[in-house]
Amino acid sequence: MAMGGVYTQPQHGSLVMLSGLRESGDYSDLIVKCGSKIHRVHKAILCSRSDYFKVACKPDAFKVGPFRDCLCTLAQRFQEGRDHVINIPAAVSHRDTASGDHPNTIKAVIDFCYGLPSYDQNGPASVPALEWLAAMYVAADKYQVHDMKQNLIASFKRCLAGMKDSQPRKRVATDNHYGQIGNRTSPRFNFNPTPKDETFSRAPFACIPGVITLLYSNLPGEDRVMKEDVLKWLLNEKPSCLRTATMDNVLTSNPDFAADMARMLRDKYCPSEDDDTPENIHGRPVFLTPHHMTPWN
Repeated sequence: MAMGGVYTQPQHGSLVMLSGLRESGDYSDLIVKCGSKIHRVHKAILCSRSDYFKVACKPDAFKVGPFRDCLCTLAQRFQEGRDHVINIPAAVSHRDTASGDHPNTIKAVIDFCYGLPSYDQNGPASVPALEWLAAMYVAADKYQVHDMKQNLIASFKRCLAGMKDSQPRKRVATDNHYGQIGNRTSPRFNFNPTPKDETFSRAPFACIPGVITLLYSNLPGEDRVMKEDVLKWLLNEKPSCLRTATMDNVLTSNPDFAADMARMLRDKYCPSEDDDTPENIHGRPVFLTPHHMTPWN
């Protein structure tokens, strides 16, 4: 089954037909070029799934109307009105989104539009699965393939949930060191120390900084699902990742990520004064860290 997990039923005749058209290029009325990859495709299929291609396939879309000012620079790339060709600048790396798109992410977008179940399995061998899912999501957002985005979100959640540390740290409660929270005593925990930045040298965690940068550098602020998934995973499953020079650099270079983390920490550890949950006994917020539990005055 593909990572996307949507096309799990046996293919019906229409899907088989679409897959055949994708492979053969028969009856193609549009060419999409990205680097050395040439895709002979069909406007009816691409334009019905992608708002971006729907606009690109209108010859005058960049001369009049709301696209005149904001998209006129893209008109130089689109020869569709004259030659039925769309040229997309190719980027060498999936991270280099400023110079263009990775040819394999464009292939993934087109394959999804044709219903190919393996659309998400063409990533470079050197790119971890989670990072490739993020790269495809960025492409799906750019080309406005909304169903593909929802499909990738589900795959991203499963991939994150399956990330396990091959060298988990042990957590042991000390017998003689307790922290006071309200009228309760709670054991303090000692963690086996992890050398600085060792976490990001181990699979599968090495891709996390790249995933964060991809999402925060390329997605609009309101597109938050994958961003929040990564944040929750970091805070709940791998908080030790935060105590690294690598993460310091990520926080510095992605201020929106730092702001989102601050908000999530506030919501989790700094409840409002009228919050009567156990974590806010006597109306006083309690700040919990992986190393100890103390009231935060």
